[in-house]
Amino acid sequence: MNRDRASAVAIILGAVAFVVTMALHPTGGDLDHILKIAPVVVGTHSLALASLALVVLGFLGLTVRLSEDVLAPAGDCHVRVRGHRRDVRGGSKRAGVTLVRPSACPE
Repeated sequence: MNRDRASAVAIILGAVAFVVTMALHPTGGDLDHILKIAPVVVGTHSLALASLALVVLGFLGLTVRLSEDVLAPAGDCHVRVRGHRRDVRGGSKRAGVTLVRPSACPE
């Protein structure tokens, strides 16, 4: 399994573990009830911490992927994004993306 796939699996498993954590999470009650379900409370919060670690590692892998493979080949290319905005008189200007290609930019 390569790094990209491992990162994707970590993000997905972490998200599923968060959903399971919220499904199992106890809702409280009096002190006697909480003492009876103490193992469930400990297990649920342990699962939450483990899923948090999975998601952090997954997004760390995603960050490395984006910084190495996507942004590095661009070099000196710049993308200008013009957002959709309203004019004072109620008109609007279109959104658009402009790719600026200096001589150092690959085709």
